[in-house]
Amino acid sequence: MSIPVKLESAGQNVIAGKCVFNVKEEFGDMRLEFNDDDDTKICAKPDPGLPCLPPKRPRLVFAGVVVPTLAAVKQRRAEEDKSDFKKLALLTNPKVKKNVGMALLSSTLRDRLKPIGLEIQDQYFTIDQATREVAVSRLFISTTYGGNMQQTFPNPARKFLDVHGMDDFMFLPTEYQPEAPLLPGAPGLWFCIDPGYVYDRFDKLRRVFVKVVPMVGSKASVYQFMGMYRLSPAVPAYLTVEEYAAQSAQFHNKWVEGMLEMGWGLTLAARVLLRRELGREPTPQEVENAENSRPTQCQEVLPDEIKAAFLHGEERMYIYTMKCVGYDNDFQRALSEQYYPGWKPPPKPPNQKKLPNSGNGATGMTKAGDRKPRARKRKLEETPESVPDIESELGNDMEYADLPVTRSQKRRREVMPEAA
Repeated sequence: MSIPVKLESAGQNVIAGKCVFNVKEEFGDMRLEFNDDDDTKICAKPDPGLPCLPPKRPRLVFAGVVVPTLAAVKQRRAEEDKSDFKKLALLTNPKVKKNVGMALLSSTLRDRLKPIGLEIQDQYFTIDQATREVAVSRLFISTTYGGNMQQTFPNPARKFLDVHGMDDFMFLPTEYQPEAPLLPGAPGLWFCIDPGYVYDRFDKLRRVFVKVVPMVGSKASVYQFMGMYRLSPAVPAYLTVEEYAAQSAQFHNKWVEGMLEMGWGLTLAARVLLRRELGREPTPQEVENAENSRPTQCQEVLPDEIKAAFLHGEERMYIYTMKCVGYDNDFQRALSEQYYPGWKPPPKPPNQKKLPNSGNGATGMTKAGDRKPRARKRKLEETPESVPDIESELGNDMEYADLPVTRSQKRRREVMPEAA
């Protein structure tokens, strides 16, 4: 649509119908063209430099803020809690014998797991459920892939790494890790009382195995592969004083008993002992000296003293989230094909050394009184690639809860290379 225009004054205003437009100072015939569909897009021609008028913005009217009632907030929170606890219930596994006394309250567990998600990450599975549920003994893992059978983070020897290249194993016994992932792909928590022990463990994903108890057959310890996990400090990174106080009395007693009975609680007990004696926070060197010179006295610290240290914030139970970010389907398939119930490792190579013949030269026999007792013990470190102790795996169901080691133990491990 085109209409004639009238220049009202020298280069100031242009009257087009009932509209007035401000244009550049130019003389001569001029026409304004309008878009039939949208009258807001107006421009002058033939001058390409004329500005286009911006569209008129709609007027915004502030109507007010709707504040939900307290009853509505409580109802929404109750619905969220119900949904969260329903998801937590789906993470249980009847095949896992869990130490309920050491488990967190459901509300505390939910608060720590919710930031990483309460769902099972089953999108990584390409093998069937029966194959995923195959569990193996630590003896099998140690014999096939290397690594110590009693450590949380075993380090396979070089001869094993040259074959498979996997140095990311992590084993969790549920006796002292009750919130470990109980199903493949499920989220979990890992507890530790010494944060310095795991700072160097976050740089790579972990191939996580969790101890399970078979429903039928032998009750010997077996471990199930749960997936590839990323460990990160929880938010907050430890149980607060309020959260620790809110846990059950059974939780407090079980953890204190474990700290005093197992070796991983010695460092904590030494700190509690030195605080009592020195009246201040001990230095790391003082704690190490007490561990080495007075271990018995450290273990005699009263359980109430340890509880008080947590309730006063002097000691902390650090928590790390475990989020599944992958699943090695080929690895689990290989485990299911190689392992079977009743599996035993290949026999140890026979000892080639023979006793020298001393005595009756013709028969090589010696008198009973002339025999010297063989009291020599081979130390583990004397064998470059030692064979795992079969009796300890098959005949004893006890598992070592390898939580944080002491600094002195770390130094010894750095000096003495680990066995296969």
